[in-house]
Amino acid sequence: MTGDSDDFLDIKQAAKLLNVSETSLRRWTNSGALMAYRIGRRRERRFRRSDLFAFIAAPSGNAKDGREQHITKGASESSPAQSTRNHGNHFCGAYGSEASAARLAAAFLADDDSRDVVKFLLAAPKLRARVLKLLHARSSPMSGLPRGESLVADVYRDSAKAQIDYWRKSFDSALARGATSLRVAADTRDFTARTSFATLIQYEADYERLIAQRYPVATLCLYDARLLSGRDTLHMLKAHGDTFRRGVETLFD
Repeated sequence: MTGDSDDFLDIKQAAKLLNVSETSLRRWTNSGALMAYRIGRRRERRFRRSDLFAFIAAPSGNAKDGREQHITKGASESSPAQSTRNHGNHFCGAYGSEASAARLAAAFLADDDSRDVVKFLLAAPKLRARVLKLLHARSSPMSGLPRGESLVADVYRDSAKAQIDYWRKSFDSALARGATSLRVAADTRDFTARTSFATLIQYEADYERLIAQRYPVATLCLYDARLLSGRDTLHMLKAHGDTFRRGVETLFD
C-alpha cells in the first residue's frame, strides 16, 4: 500500500480505516451511499481511499443514509429498523446509445448483492430486454426471495401522481415480503414520452421526498443525452444531488 489518497483498499482494510464493520460497508455500497468498485470474476469490492475520506468528512446531521450514527459508534450496528429506513439515494446518469443505456442499467442493478433485495427496471420493452439479457449473462442470483419476486420489469405510469403511487405500493409490498434493500433503474425517456420534461423534473422532486422519508432504495434515473439541452442537463443534475457522491464512470456512457 503506497499511502496515496487514490490507492484502493479491500473491504477489510476499508472497514478498519472507518472503524466500522464490513456489514456496514456492504449496506452503504448496496444503498449507493458509498462508492465501491467491483473487480475480478467474483466482483469483490474495492474502495478508493479518497472516497472513504470524503465519506468521513461529509456534513453531519445527514440522516439520509445513517452514516453519522455508524461512524461515531464505531463497529456497533444500528437496529434493523434504522438500517432499512431513511437512506434512499437518488442518482442520475446519461447515455448516448441504446447499448450504453442497457450497460448502465444492468451494472447498477447488479451492484446490490444483498440476499433480500428487490430490483425494479422501468423502460420500454426493447431496452428492458437488453438489460435482462445482460443481467442473465452475469450469472449471479438476483435475491434470496422467492423466484419471480426479486426483479420487477415494468413501464412508467401515465402521470407523476400515478407513478409516485406505484412506487409507494410497490416498495411497501416488497418490504412486507421480506426485502431489506431496494434498487431501481429507470429510463426517463419512457416517462417523457408519456408526459413532458417539465413534468419529469417535478416528479423527480416528489420521488426524492418519498424515498428520503421512508425507503431503503438506491435509484438510477437514466436520461438520453441525445435529447438533452444544456438547460435540461442543469435541471437533471439539480434534481439528483446524490449524483456527485458517486463515481462518474458508473453513471455516464
